[in-house]
Amino acid sequence: LLKRRGILFLVSDFIADADKYHRALAVTNRRHDLVAVDLYDPLEKNIQDIGILSLQDPETEEVVWVDTSNNAWRQSYQQRLQLLEMDKQRIFHKSKVSRIRIGTNEDYTNPLMSFFNERAKRIRR
Repeated sequence: LLKRRGILFLVSDFIADADKYHRALAVTNRRHDLVAVDLYDPLEKNIQDIGILSLQDPETEEVVWVDTSNNAWRQSYQQRLQLLEMDKQRIFHKSKVSRIRIGTNEDYTNPLMSFFNERAKRIRR
């Protein structure tokens, strides 16, 4: 819809099958300078043994109950997170989309300033 080239910021947690959004990222990045702002919650990285936990998908509203005391479930969850992260890195790299990772537990100004400082250095070279 934008007639002129611009810098676009896509803010998301990118918790989805990376192959499903790869094409949209690549197409958008060809026309514009797309920057992915990848939000993450550190509490989701390592779910502790707190017993039975209800998890709800905010998009589908599906509720799943999991037993966090089950070591096999926690290991499987960690593996899924690692695969998701590797897929995100692969897709961002393949699409040539810049990425800023920002934790929900941190002030967003430092990651943004670091990104823009690094970008300015690359442009000057």
